[in-house]
Amino acid sequence: MQNKTNSAVQLKHLPTGLVVKFQGQRSRDYNRKEARRILADKLEAMEKGDESRMALKVQEKARKKASKTKKAKRKYKALAKAKEETKETEMDVQIPESTKSGND
Repeated sequence: MQNKTNSAVQLKHLPTGLVVKFQGQRSRDYNRKEARRILADKLEAMEKGDESRMALKVQEKARKKASKTKKAKRKYKALAKAKEETKETEMDVQIPESTKSGND
């Protein structure tokens, strides 16, 4: 078994008591930097609420997902309609059984 370094970081914002724990990489410097970024995002979300960058990103992502879903529904609805129309035209064009056999 090889020795592994414990590089987890825990930051606490003393005025609010907000705690962030992070362990993404082996590098403690990288983990500390990411934990600070996360802590800053959380503080901004607490301060600004729905106006924060994080909340705006979430809203934008939800809007895009809804648009994508709506587009997919339209696509499959159009495909189903086209399939139904082709079935109707095939039924209109079918040749009666008595004319298929030829000379009787």
